Amino acid sequence: MTRVRGRAGGAAGGQEKLSQGRSTLLPSVNINANSTFNDVNVTYLGASPFPGGNYRYNSSGVGVTLVQPLFRQQNWVAYTSSELLVVQAEAHSSWLNRI
Repeated sequence: MTRVRGRAGGAAGGQEKLSQGRSTLLPSVNINANSTFNDVNVTYLGASPFPGGNYRYNSSGVGVTLVQPLFRQQNWVAYTSSELLVVQAEAHSSWLNRI
C-alpha cells in the first residue's frame, strides 16, 4: 500500500514542478482599486475669485497592470530543468511499476 502511494506522489510531484516552471514564463496580471472620502473646508483670506466653503466628495480609482518578461534566462533554465524532472519522475515511476 505504501509503495503505491509513493509512486503516485513521485509522478504528481514531477508534474507540479513542470507547472511551477511554466508559471515563470507566463504573464502576470495585477489589479488594484481604491476609494477615499474627502471632507474639505476651503477658506480664503481677503478677496478671492474662487468660491470657498465645505466640499465633500469621493475619489476612487482602478488600475490593471500586465507584465510579460521578454526573455529571462533563469526562467527558461528553471522550465527546462522542470521538464527533465518530469521525465525523471515518469521513468522512476515506470521502473517501480515493473518491480
